[in-house]
Amino acid sequence: MARDSFSKAVDDWIAKAERRLDEVVARSAHDVVAEAQRPRAAGGRMPVDSGQLRRSLRVKIDGTVRATGSEASVAALLMKAGQTLTAEWTAKYAAHVEFGTGQKGPREPAAFARGAIEQWPRIVRANALKVSRK
Repeated sequence: MARDSFSKAVDDWIAKAERRLDEVVARSAHDVVAEAQRPRAAGGRMPVDSGQLRRSLRVKIDGTVRATGSEASVAALLMKAGQTLTAEWTAKYAAHVEFGTGQKGPREPAAFARGAIEQWPRIVRANALKVSRK
């Protein structure tokens, strides 16, 4: 009898840990994509003129498109641990803006995607702390 209750307690602990891990992964993926999408006017790195670059976002989970458009970052909340998220900006000039290249010559790179990705460790730590307090 005691063995059964111990096994159940372990199973419950594992299930709770897996749910928390999924939540940290989903929140963190969302936050990174949202950070990449944050306009310069709001403290981010993405330059916004017409809004076309933001609207060109496409979010995939394990290769399947889950959402497109400027608010597609919410699709990252569907992600689970072990899955792969891809955020891509399909505007023809997206790479030029990210890396600072283009027909008009070199310019300051926006690094909106790379800048957000560099924040991954901080974002994961913050979300792990939030989830652990639940």
